[in-house]
This record gives sequence, C-alpha cells and structure tokens, in this order.
Amino acid sequence: MKNYLLLLLLLVISCNEKVESKKNTAMGSAFYEGYRNEPKLEELWKSAYKKGDTISYLEMMDIFVLSGHENEFLYYAICMADKHNYRHANIEVYDILRKLPERNDRMNKIANYYLLRAIESGHKGAIRDLKERFGTDSPPKSEDYWKTIQ
Repeated sequence: MKNYLLLLLLLVISCNEKVESKKNTAMGSAFYEGYRNEPKLEELWKSAYKKGDTISYLEMMDIFVLSGHENEFLYYAICMADKHNYRHANIEVYDILRKLPERNDRMNKIANYYLLRAIESGHKGAIRDLKERFGTDSPPKSEDYWKTIQ
C-alpha cells in the first residue's frame, strides 16, 4: 500500500512540474514576442524617455528581462537613470553591471556609482547592498564617488 501511495505522490509531483514548466515557457515566449515587436518597444521607449513615463519604462524592462535579454536593457536603464534620475533605473543599471561575467574594476566602480544614485533617489532595497559593496553604512555621495572613477 505504501508503494502505491509513494507512486501516486511521485506521479502528482511530476505532473505539477510539467505544468509549471509549460507555464514558464509560455510566459517567456509571450515576453519574447514583445521583445521582437520593435514598434511597441519604440513606442514604450519614447514615452519613457521623453515623458518620464515610469509605467512604460517598467513594461519595457519586463519585456527585456523576462525574455532573457536583461543585459541588452542596460542602454535604456542608463538613459532613464541619467535623464530622469529614476530610482528603479539606477538600481537596474547597478544590477546589470554587477552581474556581467566580463566585468572589470572600472565596471564595478560604475555599478557602485549607480547603487549610490539609487540610494540617493530613494530606493530602499538598494541599502541592503551598501555595506557589502562599501563596507560601511556611510557611503560617499555619488558625485564625489564619480570623481574617483574618472
């Protein structure tokens, strides 16, 4: 009897994993289609960059990240961070740069700069990385830190 229950349990778990896998694949495919839709991305980008529309920016970010093209979003995140000092763009630049496999010391410093900007623009989640990256609770101001990079 125990063997039948174990077999039934394994069958249910296996079926659930296949359903989840299909859901994730379908969701990724939907976002990939959004990624391939250049007119839609252009429309979102114009709204985000020219008007500072954060909803369009976040929708665009979702398309890039969930379709597996997060690193390609770096340009847009930098533009939005620099033009609008948008806290989510600042932290996205930081996240992308710190995860790049081919990063170097300068890229790490630029990532730190955007982390500081994220904190200064009010991104509460950025504080968790502060001590890890700077070893202190009192980091320099982003403007001062930028001077050390140049």
